[in-house]
Amino acid sequence: MIVLTPNQRYRFHTRDGSPSDEAVIRETWVENVYRIHDSDIAHDGATFVDIGANIGAVTVYAASRNPRARVIAVEPEPDNLGYLRRNLATNEVGGQVYVVPVAVSAAAGAGWIAARHGNSALTDVEEPGSTRVHIVTLAELFDEHGVREADFLKIDVEGAEYDIIAGTDLATLWRIKAIALEFDAAADHVFGPMIAKLAKVFGIEILGSPERGGYIYGRRY
Repeated sequence: MIVLTPNQRYRFHTRDGSPSDEAVIRETWVENVYRIHDSDIAHDGATFVDIGANIGAVTVYAASRNPRARVIAVEPEPDNLGYLRRNLATNEVGGQVYVVPVAVSAAAGAGWIAARHGNSALTDVEEPGSTRVHIVTLAELFDEHGVREADFLKIDVEGAEYDIIAGTDLATLWRIKAIALEFDAAADHVFGPMIAKLAKVFGIEILGSPERGGYIYGRRY
């Protein structure tokens, strides 16, 4: 799939017949559903963290906005990881991107990642075709990769966003300037605490509902 911008052409390798791959490219490059603004990562040394990097649509987009920015792409699922690396190489942005093949959740340890139609879900039970993965917390990810402050954090992890936020202390959240998070449908007693916690650090906007899922956008106070 080819994306044309005023100054450049970007090419993405996708799985044959995968609507999810094409959708994530369209959502990022055409619709900008994560509301990533050039000003978020315009300065030298800016840090963009992409949790749930998938095939690299958002990672390449962020890297293309500022060649001097550092982009950390977190993706544990092996098939996605292969496409991610290919797309970084094809678009010649690999030099500024650090690929981290781990999952992020509430507590460190190990789990299983199961691929489903181009998406992947983290579980604590082995399923047919699943892959064992290393799990870190958001604080550990930041510390291990020298992220003193994330200028922009994007999270799209098929339901694991609730565990990530629940397991992240406020001190770590204060290290994030802007956040865009896709959330899956969830009960109020799961959705409510996540919103309450994020609202302690960010001015937030919710697009969607707990019943349908949607997006949360936040900028640090």
